[in-house]
Amino acid sequence: MGCRPVLAIDSCHLSGPYKGALLFAIAYDADDGMFPLALGVVGSENYEDWYWFLEKLKGILDGREVIIISDRHQGILRSVSELFGVENHAYCYRHVKENFSSFFNRQNIRGKKGK
Repeated sequence: MGCRPVLAIDSCHLSGPYKGALLFAIAYDADDGMFPLALGVVGSENYEDWYWFLEKLKGILDGREVIIISDRHQGILRSVSELFGVENHAYCYRHVKENFSSFFNRQNIRGKKGK
């Protein structure tokens, strides 16, 4: 594997006649170019499917240490910690920012000015 030891994993839901989810792992090369390392089509985004996907991903990594960046989906959190360890997991800044912003929007705090 000719890439940096940082992998980004995420999923997208499939629509149309074929339902399910596309799970993917993206790697970065030395020139900051992104390339897909692994793809998987599963029935839904849950713990069992993430565990299966990450188990296969770990097999192709052949024992290399990597840092996995992801959102905070419960299936990802549990399966990454079981297969790679919690010390090898980081949260995606964009997802954390979006969650933080949506929390404040729900609390109706955004735009209020203190007197």
